Amino acid sequence: MAMVEFTLVALPLFLILFGIAEMGWLFSRYLCVTQVARQGCREVALAQSLVQARAAMTNAAVAMGLDSARLDLSDIGYRKRNTDGSWPASFDVMTANDQAVTGDQVRVIVTYTYPALVGGFILSNNARVSATTVMRREQIYEP
Repeated sequence: MAMVEFTLVALPLFLILFGIAEMGWLFSRYLCVTQVARQGCREVALAQSLVQARAAMTNAAVAMGLDSARLDLSDIGYRKRNTDGSWPASFDVMTANDQAVTGDQVRVIVTYTYPALVGGFILSNNARVSATTVMRREQIYEP
């Protein structure tokens, strides 16, 4: 009788424990991806090239233990203030020609996909974490 009771209680208990562990892992990955987005947005905001920004994001991700092959760093955009002083609703995609100028807003969206620890019955086989950072483009003053 005790074995039956243990079996009935153990399965939900283990699901809860593994679910807590999975959420902790998910939150840890979210914090790392947020830091990578901040680093990349800072590089773009300081008038660095897109190549330098993507390299800085990749280096930051590797330093935090993320797999750089699972990162999506393709969404880097900017928007210019309207003539009435308001901001448009959408961002334009930033190209290598670097159309943003000082005072424009730049945005970086980083998405990271990683295999779930618990498996497919709590989350799908892969979990996605995304972070967005927006900063104002600054002018670099050279001495």
